[in-house]
Amino acid sequence: MSDMLILYDSVTSGIKKWLRNFFLMFLVIVMGIIITVIAFTQGWIKIVLNPNGHNNRFENMREYQLPQSNDESIIENFRRNPWFNLIRHSVEPGETLFDLENRYGTDWKVIRKLNRIENPLDLNPGNTIWVPVKMVDS
Repeated sequence: MSDMLILYDSVTSGIKKWLRNFFLMFLVIVMGIIITVIAFTQGWIKIVLNPNGHNNRFENMREYQLPQSNDESIIENFRRNPWFNLIRHSVEPGETLFDLENRYGTDWKVIRKLNRIENPLDLNPGNTIWVPVKMVDS
């Protein structure tokens, strides 16, 4: 009878160890998936597919650095860049650069520098300003 108890104890302890290890592995995998999803949604990880082989693309305006030299006009720089399109925007009453950032996906600092705006909160309604917008791949 004691041999049966020893066998029973060893089988049950083996099953318990296997279940514990399976549960821990499951938790590690689930936590990894959760962390990966959070990283993608927060923008910590990006996947950039580049079928044309061009390496000088910018996924959004926050990554684009305006030229520092005075030799080249900022507007001309955007006109020559094949990844962006310059559009004219007519300022509505109460509109701010932050509203334009949300609407066009362009960093408000880039719009401010491009149009040489002193106060980003003080836009004159009716004025037209340049807004660079990323071209959509077709």
